[in-house]
Amino acid sequence: MTEEKYKKLNNYLNDIFIYLEKKDLFLLENIYPMCELNFKFNTFIEKYELNNVQVENNLSFNEVYSLGREIIESINKNYLNDYDELIDKGILDFSYNNEYLDSHYSRINDKSIININRYFNYSDVRILIHEFIHYTNGSKSELLSINQYLLTEYLSIYFEMYAINFLINKKHISKKEIDYQGRLINIKEKCEQFDYYGLILLVYKYFGYIDKNNIELLNIDKEQFDEACLKVFNYFEKIENNYNSEIRFKNEFNLNELTSKQCLQISSDYRYILGTLFAFYTSKYSKLEDIVYLNDHINDPKYAYMSIYEILLSIGIDLNDEKFNEELFNTIDEYINKYDESVKNR
Repeated sequence: MTEEKYKKLNNYLNDIFIYLEKKDLFLLENIYPMCELNFKFNTFIEKYELNNVQVENNLSFNEVYSLGREIIESINKNYLNDYDELIDKGILDFSYNNEYLDSHYSRINDKSIININRYFNYSDVRILIHEFIHYTNGSKSELLSINQYLLTEYLSIYFEMYAINFLINKKHISKKEIDYQGRLINIKEKCEQFDYYGLILLVYKYFGYIDKNNIELLNIDKEQFDEACLKVFNYFEKIENNYNSEIRFKNEFNLNELTSKQCLQISSDYRYILGTLFAFYTSKYSKLEDIVYLNDHINDPKYAYMSIYEILLSIGIDLNDEKFNEELFNTIDEYINKYDESVKNR
């Protein structure tokens, strides 16, 4: 890292912190515990060699939709009207050639859309459940709460895991046709990314500036720190270069627009990480009806003004419990070994 790159990195971080203070204060306030939890998960998951093996079986659209409906009915029959609307109102669309960047739910100008890239196996069912849950808590309220923003991925991943358990245990579907390890593989990758920019955000938060002298004040390996700085710098610069190409001859440069693009992955990753870990924990220690209730009321004034910690307590998660991390990782251990007795355990 040259002095010029350090200077530019600090400029990026200054803009990013200003943006996050307005748009995602939770992340800035909790960057240290996020880094700590991220490190513990990375250390824990190293003992497993996760495999993303999927078998195609040409499952039809109707079969995917019907199985999804059966799962939704077992979660909450009150959701069936909304589920049936997916077809009646043209909300749901399946891609047969991976035309979408990723499966997703979106709400644009009060119109809800669920687009799903097909895998042509039972993964299509779990993905449909995931996106439908986004629809249930993201389309019914004109004003979405900050807690909906923080927990919508958790709610979708929890019910996605419910769908996996339903398909394996009640429908006797082969786990090879569900990609049951996919969510763990996904957050393992996100945690590895978070290791880099989480460290840089943490150092910048406490020192207000990134340079070579920070290393002397921190118990951090110089090579590791330099690598993290360079990766984060290159990531932000690449986004800036792409943005400048996008607006060339069309729009004026908008710093806030650029910064929002630089923050998009950061703000997304940590919510997926927390959402996945909380989903594993509550799949064992919480009641289904409590999660359904939260999903139904996450945008209510009562929940909108509750702290995230109070909401987590209402579904059985006590982050101050000394046993929380141990119980969390034990739950993931049990899940992996339950569904794959032949998993490669290093």
